[in-house]
Amino acid sequence: MKFAIRQLFPKPFPSITMSGKRAKSRAGRPHKPLSKALLLPVDRASARELSFTHHLALAACHSNGGNKHLIKELVRTVDMTYFLQLAGFGDPPLKT
Repeated sequence: MKFAIRQLFPKPFPSITMSGKRAKSRAGRPHKPLSKALLLPVDRASARELSFTHHLALAACHSNGGNKHLIKELVRTVDMTYFLQLAGFGDPPLKT
C-alpha cells in the first residue's frame, strides 16, 4: 500500500538537508522503467483500503485522538486530492 502512495506523490520539491544545502539529484542516472502494475489504474480493493485509512485518520483527529502519523495521513490525503484535481478529476475548477 505504501508503495502505491509513493508513486502517487512524487516529491514536488528537492530535498533540503538541515544545513540548507540541496541534496544530490539523480540527474546523471537513467530512470528505471515503471512496471506494468504501476502503469495500470489502482484496483478497487486498494482504493477502498486507502479511502478507509484516510477516513479513520480524519475521524481520530476529529475526536482528539490524533498523533503525528495520523496528521501525516491527512496531509497525504490533501496532497492526493490536489494532484487529482490538477489531473482533471473532480467537479469544481482549481483556484490557486
